[in-house]
Amino acid sequence: MENLASTPMLRQYREIKKSYPDAILFFRLGDFYEMFFDDARTAAPILEVVLTSRNKNKQNAVPLCGVPHHAWENYAAKLLRKGFKVAICEQVEDPALAKGIVRREVTHILTPATALEVESLDAGLNNFIVSIRRDGQFMALASMDLAVADFEVKTFAAGNDEALFNEFYRKFPKEIVIAREFENEFRLFSKRFPEFAGILVTVFDDAEFAVSACAEVLKNQFSLESIEGLGFAAYPAAVAASGVMIKYLRSIRPGALAHIAVPRFSAREDYLVLDAVSFRNLEITANLRSGTAAGSLFEAVDMTITPMGKRLLKKWLSYPLLAKKEIESRLDGVDEFSQNLIGRGEVRKKLKYFADLARLNSKIALNIALPLHLLSLRDTLEKIPDIQNDIKELKAEIIREAFLKLQPLPEVAGIIDRAIAAEPANSISEGQIIKEGYHQELDELRAISHNAKEIVAAMEKSEKASTGIPSLKIKYNKVFGYFIEVTNSHLQLVPDHYIRKQTLVNAERFLTAELKELEEKILKAEEKIVAIEKKLYLDVLAEIQRYSAPLNQNADWIAVLDVLASGGELAQRRGYVRPQIDDGTAIRIQEGRHPVVEAASGRGFIPNDLNISGESEQILIITGPNMGGKSTYLRQNALIVILAQAGCFVPAAGAQVGICDRIFTRIGASDSLIEGKSTFLVEMIEAAIILNNATSRSLILLDEIGRGTSTYDGLSIAWAVIEFLHSLKEKPRTLFATHYHELTELAAILERVKNYHIAVKEWQDNIIFLHKIMPGPTDQSFGIHVAKIAGIP
Repeated sequence: MENLASTPMLRQYREIKKSYPDAILFFRLGDFYEMFFDDARTAAPILEVVLTSRNKNKQNAVPLCGVPHHAWENYAAKLLRKGFKVAICEQVEDPALAKGIVRREVTHILTPATALEVESLDAGLNNFIVSIRRDGQFMALASMDLAVADFEVKTFAAGNDEALFNEFYRKFPKEIVIAREFENEFRLFSKRFPEFAGILVTVFDDAEFAVSACAEVLKNQFSLESIEGLGFAAYPAAVAASGVMIKYLRSIRPGALAHIAVPRFSAREDYLVLDAVSFRNLEITANLRSGTAAGSLFEAVDMTITPMGKRLLKKWLSYPLLAKKEIESRLDGVDEFSQNLIGRGEVRKKLKYFADLARLNSKIALNIALPLHLLSLRDTLEKIPDIQNDIKELKAEIIREAFLKLQPLPEVAGIIDRAIAAEPANSISEGQIIKEGYHQELDELRAISHNAKEIVAAMEKSEKASTGIPSLKIKYNKVFGYFIEVTNSHLQLVPDHYIRKQTLVNAERFLTAELKELEEKILKAEEKIVAIEKKLYLDVLAEIQRYSAPLNQNADWIAVLDVLASGGELAQRRGYVRPQIDDGTAIRIQEGRHPVVEAASGRGFIPNDLNISGESEQILIITGPNMGGKSTYLRQNALIVILAQAGCFVPAAGAQVGICDRIFTRIGASDSLIEGKSTFLVEMIEAAIILNNATSRSLILLDEIGRGTSTYDGLSIAWAVIEFLHSLKEKPRTLFATHYHELTELAAILERVKNYHIAVKEWQDNIIFLHKIMPGPTDQSFGIHVAKIAGIP
């Protein structure tokens, strides 16, 4: 019996698969991409296709599944979203001409963060890869979004793992490249944060991070004599992390990274710090339940039009500013758009027709842009003067800068207009992408090809007349080329010089010497047409690649205008106001509202004030029943501060925000049993981080601290935490929600502690939550009533 697993085709498959053990191999067989063995078992349930086998009833049957070649992008996208790498293996010779097994090669590799060919992946998201390296003094995290050429490297003091992982969480990468020595530590982190369970992890041997070799990689990539000018030559960890990033990308995209600029470098924190736990708990960019944007702050305030704007808004919310001048600059832009209805409307109307310039630029640089992409680029560039005209009278400095920095680049639009056909084919191989009149030889070959088709029609007419066969047709397919087809009813009329080629059920196919001669002439012309069009198209891409920097600059400033105009629209639609920003410690919010709850409910939200300051009301103890709104109030005020420092208007009647350097949260605790840590231990670790790192400009949110242990111990811990925070010379601003009513006694003992409570109305043995924060304590938790509402009998 034949061993199916060792047929020539499967031997070829195994040989190719050996070079890509960590990828799902899409192996082209005719009109399908097939997957075999473990790849098939893994992919079939994800792709929702049938797992079958070759000769399934035989003992050595081979598991397989397949997908249609024309729909490969959608299927590949499903695997990429699950964190898999995909290798596309194509037939690289015509099966009709192959002697033996058709030659196949892997033509490209797709990973979750580098698959720019897959259009169905969300363009409004950043798709970061990060690489991490540590040495004796420093740790470094390099990040890259290849789709928009965003390259950055940051360093952290050795031992400050928290800061490193905070940055990692804010980047929320799709892939990570790490040294083998760091692998176990990362696995523990990903267990603590299960949202990273699907991240693609690539492990390099430690030798790949050698600083001298990585320095050479960087010099080669950026055409440098020395890496001193990069700004981080004194940080070996940064050199290694960024060098390994380039190495990894070259392994995926060999020789196609010319559009990437030198990485931005930072060795200090220039933004409001949100640790990974706080970032997740506050649901800045993703909700806690599904990990999607639904129900997040980002979704609630996002009114951007373009993918570029969406990515920038998410970045602003993830990295709120510390510098008052920069915050005010953004607020000036939002303010002007909020007040200028006509200007805002015109800009937003035009932005609807803008392509994603950043991604188009990267596709052009990587030589994977399609002809239709170039037409989109041309159309977008031609709309830039209209946008400039709409903003030319606006006064805000940030908008004036956008006006000056935007470049219509008529030379790029001209290159595309001259070369690309008005209605090009979808891919280069299909032809008809270069405009008529652009290239003389191409025009001549097209004429031959076009006339030859007329000659075929004339030959068919002539053959019908000379043979008397009315059913005679001259047809073409990839296997036989041109042939004459005659139905069975007229076979007796076929002349002797016809050479029989194939017998069908109802007809037979023939060749003639004259037909073969004509075929050779046509096919040579068509082959040349495809080759010339491909070369000309790549030449056009190369011309446009010279404008990579100004194209990226346009993308950046269109994104800024989109976010500012979105902020103006949000302010007008929802009644958001401009916050007053200062360097003091007071945060005073009048009639603040929770942006996410308000957006989701679609109805009025009961507003609440906040008055807190390191100098007077430093610690606010908030009591009241569960379900009354304590946690919502805590989150609401943190989100208002984040919006303000991101340069956005806020949901309130008025707001004064003394700039915060860090927001700490202890809001709910999910057991980390997988790490052997109980709820209480997690709670105490998080509290310790707060107590040891709070500054005079920090904002602390503590919700039900001490609940993970006995009542007596929990009360004692909560009491001690408040006393400690009050005793700190930094006087960090603190909102402390609790069900321990005994804590309200501290207001009589500690001068900067104040009591507030959630108002409740009792009526006919029922309670009504008023969701209003009122001064003073309460001594009732209404636990029985809450249990009744929950349905406990």
